[in-house]
Amino acid sequence: MNVPLAHPAAVLPLRRFCTRHLNFAALLIGAVVPDLSYCAHGLGLGQFAHTLQGCFGFSLPVGWLVMLIFYGVGEPLLKGLPAPHRDVLLPACRRKPGEWWYAAPVSLLIGALTHVFWDGFTHETGWLVERSSFLQTDLFRVEGYHFRMYRLLWHLTSWTGLALLVWVYVSAVKRSTGSAKLYSAREKRSYLKWAAILMLPLAGVLPFGLYNLAKGSWTLRVLANSVHDALEAYLGVLVVILVCIGLRMRFKQRDQE
Repeated sequence: MNVPLAHPAAVLPLRRFCTRHLNFAALLIGAVVPDLSYCAHGLGLGQFAHTLQGCFGFSLPVGWLVMLIFYGVGEPLLKGLPAPHRDVLLPACRRKPGEWWYAAPVSLLIGALTHVFWDGFTHETGWLVERSSFLQTDLFRVEGYHFRMYRLLWHLTSWTGLALLVWVYVSAVKRSTGSAKLYSAREKRSYLKWAAILMLPLAGVLPFGLYNLAKGSWTLRVLANSVHDALEAYLGVLVVILVCIGLRMRFKQRDQE
């Protein structure tokens, strides 16, 4: 799952254990960090990051780095969100003393292991797919592409995971104390600001996607690959923009103290 949007769904049941023993932000980061290996295309880390050894050799150190960035820019960034979203997400930025040396690494590893297990039965190179003839069953072909059982499971579990994440988040927003301020003038301005931030990467990504489509014939596979590449580019640009905004707000906060 090169765009790992559904993987955090696998760690949601562990939320109840995060008051003492685990760190929820680290669980979420660990659940997506193996796919960051695909960002370094020339290093060939993708296969390694999706192994047990890769959980320790790649996901743990890279996940720790992502956590440093998250805790560095997350709080000032999330404070600028509209009230209901701020109330839901801001608690994830609060650290407890000593958790960096126990809760954080353990949570990163657990999250990474759920990722490896999930991809193990939904990807062509997955450890279970390579050992199971059932998962390699050829269901049908589209434009010469073999659609196999593991691919069907990939789509089913991915969309189910995404739907679960959306449902959990929307439910949390509705229960938050800030939901009463949802339509205040200040919150409306905040929504407009964040809508503009989310739309900004499209200015560069949309021409990129259209260019990719124009290079090849308009087949279903070319269209799917173009959408996938455009989504990856959008998320990458969006993350850079959010980190820059978070750093600016962090430095501004320090100047005011």
